[in-house]
Amino acid sequence: MFDLQQHLKKQASLRKRRALLYEEQRAHALEVIQLLMEELQLTFSDIADAPKRKPTAAKQPSSSAKIKFRDSEGHEWSGRGLKPKWLKQALESGKTLEDFRV
Repeated sequence: MFDLQQHLKKQASLRKRRALLYEEQRAHALEVIQLLMEELQLTFSDIADAPKRKPTAAKQPSSSAKIKFRDSEGHEWSGRGLKPKWLKQALESGKTLEDFRV
């Protein structure tokens, strides 16, 4: 049977644990930042005045590969990657790859 009170207590306990973990991670991050600042002799104004990184340009999609194989129904394949199902079935029925070359 579902015990609502027990569930609520467990939920509160988990929230408390999550808050503690967050604070631990935050404290650790601050320690690391302080150590790096000391090691590199950085000040807060160095950080505030630092140029912002420009977002990197989105990777351009590679050009489409030329179609090398086509059947009478318009199915196409560039010859890259796994053979498509339509081509596998045709090859199993006795046709050759050359029958579909464009």
